[in-house]
Amino acid sequence: PNRPLSVKMNMEQFKEKGDDTLEYIFANVLPGPTAEAMLMMSTRVLTLPSDQHLDDLEKHYNKKAKHGKKSYKQLLARLEKIGNEIESRNKANQKAGNAVYPYLHPSLVPASIDI
Repeated sequence: PNRPLSVKMNMEQFKEKGDDTLEYIFANVLPGPTAEAMLMMSTRVLTLPSDQHLDDLEKHYNKKAKHGKKSYKQLLARLEKIGNEIESRNKANQKAGNAVYPYLHPSLVPASIDI
């Protein structure tokens, strides 16, 4: 996380050929503005929230569906338990001044890859 998504030269090349001035680093090591902009746009698109989550698929079962409803209801019960555990842990963390981590809450986990 605390490094660029791409670099023009690896650490070995930098040690051999490099110069530790900012001018050299910006010109020869870090990606240019166009490459960095493309990486940022790609990252943004790939991290957009999903429209469909694990706990919100019941509407896709029509009234005539014969398979999957019972299993999905069992999954929903387990997901609700997991969601409640995550919520209680996050409340305790927030009270203690620690970071909360809601990202694996079933209502936030995508049901598929939305690319």
